Amino acid sequence: MGMIRGFWNSVQVICGNHRNEQIEMTVQEGPSSLFYACPKYHPENRTEGERPCFNRLSLAEYENMLSVLSDLLMGDDIVKLQGYHWKKNGVEFKIDSCSDEKIVVQVLNQRAIARSRGN
Repeated sequence: MGMIRGFWNSVQVICGNHRNEQIEMTVQEGPSSLFYACPKYHPENRTEGERPCFNRLSLAEYENMLSVLSDLLMGDDIVKLQGYHWKKNGVEFKIDSCSDEKIVVQVLNQRAIARSRGN
């Protein structure tokens, strides 16, 4: 099957810290650069008493993820990619679902989660 047309715009990242929910990570503005973060970082996106989620993905890590996906799509059948996972620099990636229109990738930044817990 090969490459999905415009797949760079068809990749959705979801927070791997909420495995029972599909919470799309959104672009946030940091002090020096943009990054993807779980919306549950912000109090207005959490229920009362719910802890903030510090899962995040830098734009450099996002670009590296896209590069891995691009390499995978060069020869593999899209259907076979569902469930594929890899880890790079403390960030875990797992292809949650994959179709001709969209690739959903679950992301869990173990370093960011550990820092938020004081480890």
